[in-house]
Amino acid sequence: MWHGAGTGPGQRDELSAPTVGIGRPALRAGMSADAAPAAASGWKGHPVLAWPRQAGPRLSCTTADSVSPRPTAAMPSTPHTIQCRCGQLQGVLSSRARFTRLSCYCSDCQAYARALGDAGQTLDALGGTDIVATLQQHVSFTQGADVLACMSLSDNGLLRWYASCCNTPIGNTARNPKLSYVGLVHTCLGVSSASLDEAFGAERVVIHTQHAQGSLKANAFGVLVSTVRIIRMVLWARLSGGWTRGPFFRSADFAPVASPRGLTDVAPHRGFPLSRE
Repeated sequence: MWHGAGTGPGQRDELSAPTVGIGRPALRAGMSADAAPAAASGWKGHPVLAWPRQAGPRLSCTTADSVSPRPTAAMPSTPHTIQCRCGQLQGVLSSRARFTRLSCYCSDCQAYARALGDAGQTLDALGGTDIVATLQQHVSFTQGADVLACMSLSDNGLLRWYASCCNTPIGNTARNPKLSYVGLVHTCLGVSSASLDEAFGAERVVIHTQHAQGSLKANAFGVLVSTVRIIRMVLWARLSGGWTRGPFFRSADFAPVASPRGLTDVAPHRGFPLSRE
């Protein structure tokens, strides 16, 4: 599966996905039975589920175990707020952003969350991190950019950004700014899963399930579609010059705006082994 440049130990994350899955559509809290997906006749008479037209992105899924995802969609008409827990770091995700929503269960994302403390606010019950994958050019910080910091789990690993004022995870980027992907962590995008579902859709591609703290169903088709779309976004940014615009690398020399720190520098009192399986 596709990896960013410089991929190596410490860089297992949402950019590579050997084992993946996708959730099925479910009746949401407060949704009437009339709003649930209705059966319709699809290709060669096979039944499909079709969501009624609603605001916000949606997926169309077959009733079989395989899923036909549409995980990349336009944002709502207004920008989405980015904010750390204490409010010192604030910004926006542009309404023009295209995105793919992921749940990453890799051991490195789990280590990242634990190193910053209070991992229960970042990880789900099985150790997954809810991520919105988009391009760096669509992210801007309007306040407190000086508290933006980053860590890396190895010398060649991803840059994992956080707000140093309250240790809120912000997102993950490659070390090469030309690979302008950023995986925004849900902790900076909203306080409730309902608000995230409304903005980004409830369906997400599930990756690295072999590291989950429990059993998750895998579906390789979902990650294939998502990987292709992420590659297309990154290539478009490279060709259009959009990769030069973003808050994580300096425009003068394209070095990270904050020097990467090691795991022991961020959390010297939380010495736990990292899995490299």
